[in-house]
Amino acid sequence: EFRRVLFRSGSLIPGVLLRATTFPGPAWPHLLRFWSRRILRIVPALYLALIVAFLAGDPDVRRHPAWHFGLASNVLIWRDNHWLSSTSHLWSLGAEVQFYVLWPLLIFGVARSRLRGVLWACVAAGPVYRLVVLILRGGVAAPYVLPMSVLDPFAVGALLALPGAPLRTSVLLPLAAIAAALTTFARWPEAPAIVTSAATTGSLLFAWLAAGLVGQAITGFNGLAGRMLDSRPLRYLGTISYGIYLWHLFMPFLAFAMFQAFGGHLSGYAAERAVWVALTLVASAVSWHLVEEPLSRLKPALTGGSPTAPAATSIGSELLRRNRQGNQQLT
Repeated sequence: EFRRVLFRSGSLIPGVLLRATTFPGPAWPHLLRFWSRRILRIVPALYLALIVAFLAGDPDVRRHPAWHFGLASNVLIWRDNHWLSSTSHLWSLGAEVQFYVLWPLLIFGVARSRLRGVLWACVAAGPVYRLVVLILRGGVAAPYVLPMSVLDPFAVGALLALPGAPLRTSVLLPLAAIAAALTTFARWPEAPAIVTSAATTGSLLFAWLAAGLVGQAITGFNGLAGRMLDSRPLRYLGTISYGIYLWHLFMPFLAFAMFQAFGGHLSGYAAERAVWVALTLVASAVSWHLVEEPLSRLKPALTGGSPTAPAATSIGSELLRRNRQGNQQLT
């Protein structure tokens, strides 16, 4: 889930920035607008979840509030080289936000003719960086959590989003099949260490798998799969997916605190997880309707520009639109 978020950001954000490079005038107003819109999208819902967890007594949030409220959970995990409990998932949000600082420098600072080559270099650099950190520091958490650790999923997503890029399902789906096969092979006890090490291959394999799925989404899923993916329940899950990401690891502690406050208790593995899932969905829906959606409608007034597309917008359709625009510009 966490690397899917990073790949999605890698595939959507470069297209936004590339369009900004075509506007007349200096780049800094577009960068300020970009950063302000991302802050409005990410920070309020995150702070809501952190404040609720802090008030409920979540030990992770109370022990390191500055790191989590400062969007630097990944740096904390890298420093200590171990995973946290209820806040481990916030490493990917920290890496994503830090990329929002680095990505514009790359898009605005590299000539368009050289950008594709630089992105391919990033694809190669990610596994190399993870392997170096794995050798130097060990592999509990440090190799995975800094922006350099996830260069490859970001870069693969950006390659897919380049205007005029050949979005060929015939190329992407075989790559996805290879990625899936290697991921399965990595679980074999006698597989070579270079394959089994998630620090060296995991993110890159996932990035190609995600690229293949997005490539298929561009042309559309047919039959039962297409009808299921286009169903209202799944579309709504896509709408509240950011909230699901934020709340899901907080919920075991929050559910325990809630039942303890009312003198109840949960017994049984299935009952516990059913309650966690239900409460996560409720919290995510509340976050969307009371925080995320109202702020999304306010973005044009607060930051300028047009309203942001809702979270349920298809990544594939957005990429296809950008690709067609790029092809029209080239012809």
